[in-house]
Amino acid sequence: MTKVIMIWAQSRNGTIGKNGQIPWHQQADMRFFKATTLHKVVLMGRKTMTSFGGHPLSNRTNLVLTRQPAENLPAGFKKVTDFAAALALAEAAKQDLVVIGGKAVYELAFKYADELLVTYLETEIAGDVSMAALNETNWQSELIFAGSADEQNDYAYRVMRYRRK
Repeated sequence: MTKVIMIWAQSRNGTIGKNGQIPWHQQADMRFFKATTLHKVVLMGRKTMTSFGGHPLSNRTNLVLTRQPAENLPAGFKKVTDFAAALALAEAAKQDLVVIGGKAVYELAFKYADELLVTYLETEIAGDVSMAALNETNWQSELIFAGSADEQNDYAYRVMRYRRK
């Protein structure tokens, strides 16, 4: 059965983006993101797609959720106009659907999510896109791994998995 997984990184104050970009450098989080999404169906919004420079993530089925059915997307991206279509494509491929942003797509997908994978950066960062605080009442949490700031990671961090109860 296809699982719906949401993955993101955020600062203590909930920041996930600034000026259309991720405002930090966390090599450990990027490696985790790649390992988690590789050979899966990823769902993103148009702004997230644009933040990749119009280049699809390799070895993944790249879906873009858009309300503009006539919008032309760069090669390597498939357009979907609702969450059900994205889920159906993942089910047909017998792969998990991994929601990778942005905020509007996260908000839409949250009620369908089976699992959340969240990297918490141990700092506060000013930004223009933030996630709301997670109400953990309906989630079972588990620490996956943690690390310190170093030459590859701007900030100390911890990666948590939340599974719906």
